[in-house]
Amino acid sequence: MTLTLSASNPYVQELNVRGAVDGERWAFRGVARRLDVAAILQRLDAERQGKLGSLRNARGQTSFDFEVADDPTAPDGVRFRVDGELSRGAVASPLLKFPLSDVEIRYSAT
Repeated sequence: MTLTLSASNPYVQELNVRGAVDGERWAFRGVARRLDVAAILQRLDAERQGKLGSLRNARGQTSFDFEVADDPTAPDGVRFRVDGELSRGAVASPLLKFPLSDVEIRYSAT
């Protein structure tokens, strides 16, 4: 079975996901554009927000491409890749004399 999802809302300009499920095997890939970081972090439960410390107040927009699939050889049974960038980032913390602003970051995770 092939699945396709396209969406947008006030927190993400564009979200496209495409994937397939075939018995016990599955794989998805997609893209998110201009995701509002602050809006997402504010919606985390208190436990997860607490783990973020000062970063729970981070702001900015992120865009990323991703792939995720089942992989019986992976430690958790899942293989993933995320490549993205954060723009217009900002964070304030009692540990910083001044807030950081205009932060631009490129990131990748596997």
